[in-house]
Amino acid sequence: MASKKTDDNSFEQAILNSLKSSICLLDEKGNIEFVNSSWFDFAKENNAVIEKISEGCNYLEVCDNAKGDDKELARQAAAGIRSVIAGEKDEFELEYPCHSPSMERWFLARVTLYLNSENSSSLKVIVFHIDITKQKQGEKTLSESEEMFKSYMEKAPVGIFVADGEGRFIDVNPEACRMRGFTREELFNSKITDIIPSESWHMTREHFKKLQEEGRAEGTLKGKRKDGTTFWYDNLAVKINEDLYISFQTDVTKRIESEEKFRTLFEQNILSIYLHDFEGNIIDVNNEACSQLGYSYNELIEMTVFDFIYPRESGGNLSKDELLRLWNGMELGERTTLEDMHQRKDGSVFYVEVSTGVISYNNENVFMALVKDITARKEAEERIKYLSFYDSLTGLYNRNFLNEDMERKDTIRQLPISIIMVDLNGLKLVNDTYGHIVGDEVLKITAEILKKSCRKEETIARYGGDEFVIFLPQTNEEEVKIICDRIKNNSSNVYVREIPVSLALGWGVKNNAEKDIEEVMTEAEDNMHKQKLAEGKSVRSAVLKALLKTLEAKSYETEEHSQRMLTVAWQIGKKLGLQDTELDRLSLLITLHDIGKVNISERILVKDASLTDEEWEEIRKHPEIGYRITRATEEFSHVAKDILAHHERWDGKGYPQGLKEKEIPLLARITSIADAYDVMSNGRPYKKAMLKEEIIEEFRRCAGTQFDPELVEIFVEVLEDRGSN
Repeated sequence: MASKKTDDNSFEQAILNSLKSSICLLDEKGNIEFVNSSWFDFAKENNAVIEKISEGCNYLEVCDNAKGDDKELARQAAAGIRSVIAGEKDEFELEYPCHSPSMERWFLARVTLYLNSENSSSLKVIVFHIDITKQKQGEKTLSESEEMFKSYMEKAPVGIFVADGEGRFIDVNPEACRMRGFTREELFNSKITDIIPSESWHMTREHFKKLQEEGRAEGTLKGKRKDGTTFWYDNLAVKINEDLYISFQTDVTKRIESEEKFRTLFEQNILSIYLHDFEGNIIDVNNEACSQLGYSYNELIEMTVFDFIYPRESGGNLSKDELLRLWNGMELGERTTLEDMHQRKDGSVFYVEVSTGVISYNNENVFMALVKDITARKEAEERIKYLSFYDSLTGLYNRNFLNEDMERKDTIRQLPISIIMVDLNGLKLVNDTYGHIVGDEVLKITAEILKKSCRKEETIARYGGDEFVIFLPQTNEEEVKIICDRIKNNSSNVYVREIPVSLALGWGVKNNAEKDIEEVMTEAEDNMHKQKLAEGKSVRSAVLKALLKTLEAKSYETEEHSQRMLTVAWQIGKKLGLQDTELDRLSLLITLHDIGKVNISERILVKDASLTDEEWEEIRKHPEIGYRITRATEEFSHVAKDILAHHERWDGKGYPQGLKEKEIPLLARITSIADAYDVMSNGRPYKKAMLKEEIIEEFRRCAGTQFDPELVEIFVEVLEDRGSN
């Protein structure tokens, strides 16, 4: 879509193309004769415009035939244009939304008539599309915050002005209207500049500059009422964002210095307010101050502010002398804001923000302090500061702090510099077996081992999920070896849930300034990986043995049970002609098939009565748990899928995947037969052992449903070959 260009109208078109408003020129029938450049930007916001509207088409017909969500708006637009063409209206306006990929946009469509100067009988229609998104966004922001501010706005004893980024008022409260002598309607859409006397321009500009730069400005300014008279007011202005400002104004002229007006401001304020003299003696307080400090009114007016300001020697921010110097340097109307700590009657301490200034009260200059409890904010700041330097789980330094510390201390004066890299072996196996809660416990214990093994001046950091780094300035090779040996000794014979805590260590040393600290880190990491590789298999085997030992202690999954299963399974495998590698894999599968039960309650595993539905749900989880455990170890991962499938049924009614027939791995089918046979032949406390004939009958009954029918026949042959039960 492109605008028409003719020699006759090139100048006019250039002017129209330079305008920010989108302009479309129609003839008296609604045909589009011209669109300016801004129309293209507008068109991008509405796919219907792009697809259907182009120069030469009939705008009214497009609107009449619109479909979907926009059809009603389009028809309203067509009706409005026709009413203007017919002379029923001088102009027509319509606000409507459209959606771009990034945001909702709002436009104002304005339709007016135009008579060609060369041909007065040639009627033209001009359609303007003006972007009013900012206005709408301002309205939306105000609407969202209206409920929160409504009560305070209506009851507040101070004038509250809400202005947009251009200084235009978008809301005022009743006190603001009374203070200025305007109605709310008169103040709406007027500007700050409309109510400032000329002699106060410089002061107001400085105030606004501070507000722009710091987001907050306080001071005493001169204002103008509707009747032209001027007055002074204390102003606290806050910048919410680039398009929203709030100003809290208190008239401090004699007209409102009466006791009634002052007490209204004083008592209804949501902040604690103190009036005190230049020596800190309290003259008056409001109810919020009494509630905040826990003292009665009569107690407080007999005190000084120094009785509850937390002393600097105990951790407070300002000393008494500093405050006295600050107060004595302030003049009437001047205000300042500071942060400090106050102490309640019960001894508890809290953070406060104090906005204080000199006012005239009963014909004397005194201080009025507005106190806000900012404890929650300060604690949040401290928490953020803590998290930026510490690992929240172990309490050790985090990687960010370590990097900064290494950069700061990587100097000649600190040589030799050593780095120890520590890796916690088997953490993934622990997480997959017992869950991340136990894994976190192992990490915490590891952190304690490292702290116990190192000196206080050494930086210990959690570097990654299962990795730790110890940074040791002024530490040579002999010293770092001693620390590594100490870590190994302190971690030996430490167990969590029967699993040994095993650490792989590697170290590197920087003896000269030319060696890069990153090279030392890499050296330590390489040495750690070498040790981890050398010890990894034995560590995982130790963990697995611990798991099997734990399982045997809490269930019927004894070593004898596994051996009996293995005998039967091997005989079936031999008859099937399995290779030695497959028989070895079958042996490992039999050993580990119920390893997932290590995470199930002993109460359920040894229960001598029928299990509840909830208990069966727990039992059915053990193939998946066993799958995760074995998959986490390189030596056992090749039987993980067999473990996952050893409770599947031939008819597809098993668990956890519902596999059927030969979708079930062969070794898993053999394991299920061997497991069932051992239970039948040896019994359980809740079920007596069966005779061989009964076992054979039961297996043949379940062939083709629970068990592979071909394997059942092979198993029966094995059983008959073995003689009596």
